[in-house]
Amino acid sequence: MKLRLLFFAAFLSLASCSSDDSTDPVNGNPVDKNLKEIARYNDGEDQISELRKFTDNKMTERYIYNEGEAYFSDLYTYNEQGLLISRTASIEDQTAVTEITYDELGKIIAIDVTSSFSGNPYSVDHSTVDYTEEGVIKVTMINVQGSDTTVSKYNYYLDAQGRVYKIASVNSNEELNYLCEAVYNGNNVVTYYSNMDSETGTYLNSSIYTYDNETVVKGDFLKVAYNQFGDNKANHVLFKQTGIVVISENYLIANEAVSFGQENSGTVTYEFDNDGFPVKQTAFVDGEADPVSEYLITYE
Repeated sequence: MKLRLLFFAAFLSLASCSSDDSTDPVNGNPVDKNLKEIARYNDGEDQISELRKFTDNKMTERYIYNEGEAYFSDLYTYNEQGLLISRTASIEDQTAVTEITYDELGKIIAIDVTSSFSGNPYSVDHSTVDYTEEGVIKVTMINVQGSDTTVSKYNYYLDAQGRVYKIASVNSNEELNYLCEAVYNGNNVVTYYSNMDSETGTYLNSSIYTYDNETVVKGDFLKVAYNQFGDNKANHVLFKQTGIVVISENYLIANEAVSFGQENSGTVTYEFDNDGFPVKQTAFVDGEADPVSEYLITYE
């Protein structure tokens, strides 16, 4: 079960960079639909496992459930420009508040995370972002817990379109440890690598993604991550910090993955409403009858 969920956590961690409107067949006017909710169900079960709520196509609330009861919550706040400026994550007595600072161009320049237990802060992370070097974003993260301070450094490498395609951690000797790498075809991530073996210099995990290049994408179902950060193509990766969000402008339909020598593959199917907007996404592990996950999408 754990391997199935880990496989599809990467499989369905999707965003997009474009969408189209449909057209009203009666009067020819474009049909525009805003996301209302996305509900996830795991392993063919009837009880909800995750619920995301939206306003103006931006995620404002997220809840994770266990046996039908919400035990984890995420609350998101945006500024007047529509950029995410704060996130409050809560589980029982623990809370983590993330605050994001941007420059005048809408690029993230600082991320602060304060973690508390029963209202008492016990950990503070302060990340500063440096854009000085062409093609590389450098992040320094300082974590303070009581009298202990830890400094971590990361490099985010950009392609010509400003997208992050590789992330490396940087040790105290300025040596690099590559964490992950993405290969793009157009605006789709087609291959994703992670967990590099430091001895061999090869990645232990890989995923190959296949997309439906025929079906016109309508609405913002594939744009959830990008919609939080405006036009900047690196912000959503900086927010995630140590992983690249697998993005696409087309619907994902298949994935082949290798994780520490174990091979997995799966397929994804979709259902659409009369206007061509997706209302259901179902993911299967090859060889298994029950879906590993289902997403039900509703609109305002």
